[in-house]
Formats: sequence, structure tokens, C-alpha cells
Amino acid sequence: MSQEALLSTTADRSVRMTVRGPIVADELFNSYQLTVSPNGRALTTYNGYLDRVVDQVRLGNNVPAYEAFVFALDRAGLASGSEYGDERDDIRGVCANGRVYEFSILEDNKSVKTLWSATCRGANGTLDGSTSQIRELFHDQIPDADELLREIDF
Repeated sequence: MSQEALLSTTADRSVRMTVRGPIVADELFNSYQLTVSPNGRALTTYNGYLDRVVDQVRLGNNVPAYEAFVFALDRAGLASGSEYGDERDDIRGVCANGRVYEFSILEDNKSVKTLWSATCRGANGTLDGSTSQIRELFHDQIPDADELLREIDF
């Protein structure tokens, strides 16, 4: 079911990666979100736990580009893993000194499936796919994404 949702290219579909940095003082906390749909791509950087927008890039997209992207995500294992419906899905407080990656397959901006992984030892997450490969695929959807992300301190 989630693989089918991932590979769908209808206009109401999208995928999202949300990344948060270490758990620190509000003024020092940073995160970002990258969302891709058949019609658009967006990268938003945030500061603080209330998600104050620091910067945002919005670009168009098309169905063939989105299809190539989601098929690559599928091969990297984005739909691999399980949501448990219990505390294993809760990322609050997880990986306090590192990064947490949350990957969502969306329909009408509602999660069909959300999986996570983290950089900290012992924070196994629910994603069975390749975090680094999936992260790079998302970053590659926004020209100069890595340059934009240098603006926020992780």
C-alpha cells in the first residue's frame, strides 16, 4: 500500500523530508523541510521550536521529473519499514545530540506513511531504507540546497 502511494504521480501526492538538529536552546535550534510533488518543490529552513521561517525556496516540477524521483526513492527504500502505532514512532527527545530524519509519503498533505531515522547510536528508527541515499535524493531536487542549508547551524 505505501509503495503504491509512493509511486503514484497524481497531483494530490507528495513526499517530504523533515530534518531537525540537536536539542538545544530555542534560539539555537534549527530544522528544515523539503517537500516534492508532481507540481512543485520547496525547501524551508526554520529556527526555534516554533518553526520561525529563516529562508524558503519554491520551484516548479513536472510529472516525469517527479516519477523519476519517487522511483529512485523507492529503490533507496523510502517505503521500507514499519509504523508501529506506539512509542517507537515518537521522535520526541530522540537523538538529542544529532539529527533526526523524518520521511513522509503524503496524499492531500496527510501522511500515508511516515518513517524516521537518526544519526545517534542506539536510535534505530523505523526506516529500513538508506537514509543517506534518500537524503541526497531530496537535496538534489533543489539546486544549491547544500549551500542554502549552510545558513542554518547544525
